[in-house]
Amino acid sequence: MFLMSNRNLPGLWIICMGTVMNFAAIASNGGVMPATVGALTKAGLIIDPSQFANSARLADPNYAFLGDVFAIPAGFPFANVFSAGDVCIVLGALVTLHQDCATRFFPPRPTLTPLQKLDGST
Repeated sequence: MFLMSNRNLPGLWIICMGTVMNFAAIASNGGVMPATVGALTKAGLIIDPSQFANSARLADPNYAFLGDVFAIPAGFPFANVFSAGDVCIVLGALVTLHQDCATRFFPPRPTLTPLQKLDGST
């Protein structure tokens, strides 16, 4: 319902695509986002197998390429792992923000003011 009612927002389809990618990876792996050992190591994350983690190394993950395969290295602020779906969500949000704020990347769209009629009269 939300997507249908806001389908005219620019960038929303990119956000939706990222959300679907993340949902597919999480739903097909029992509620856990699969992460690669390389990404977890690079981010400096140590996952305790006795506790639930929303992103963890799985023995045989489904759709592993949609999982957390990228990392912000340890030592950087907000070091963590992230997925291609996360990248799509952020890019979609940036496109939406730039379009709605009419930045130089996206010039303002012509719109009708509430007092203006289609024939130009007020």
